[in-house]
Amino acid sequence: RMRWDNVFIVTAKGEQKIVSSINIPLLEQNIMVSTVQDNTQAWEHKYAIEKERDKLLMLFSIARKIEKATSLEEVLSYTLQRVCKESQWDIGEAWIPSEKWDEMIYSGAHYVSHEQLNGFVVLSQQYSFPRNVGIPGRVWADKAVVWVDDLQQDENFLRKREVSTFQIKSAVGIPIMTDDEV
Repeated sequence: RMRWDNVFIVTAKGEQKIVSSINIPLLEQNIMVSTVQDNTQAWEHKYAIEKERDKLLMLFSIARKIEKATSLEEVLSYTLQRVCKESQWDIGEAWIPSEKWDEMIYSGAHYVSHEQLNGFVVLSQQYSFPRNVGIPGRVWADKAVVWVDDLQQDENFLRKREVSTFQIKSAVGIPIMTDDEV
């Protein structure tokens, strides 16, 4: 008797499945009887539950950091680190309103998973964004998430040369709101 649990296979139609199999040799008849059980839905359900659990743990750890932090920079840096790792993003930046509230400025908080992206961070620090300009300015004006799949095609994206150099293809901007203000 042979047993394989949770084996990844590709069907003849190209579908990926997770299956378990039991093979029972019937030596006297010179045959093998096999049963195969499709576990794909169970694994997908388990994976979805684990992802939700991980998100909740991440949010809980961020809330605890906010509670104990001594500065906004500390909170932003920690939040970027956790969100980027959880989402498997290579880079994250935080932009905050300037003291005059006339532009978004680089906050100094960032997360980089690859050393070569540090150059992009250095270049980003030279930028500021008024309302409706660039991703930080649009997030600020709209008070909403801005998602750009192809940064080279975005007419309102100012750092095209930089993202091309560092092979950054897409971006998302997420507002952090307090009393209806970003």
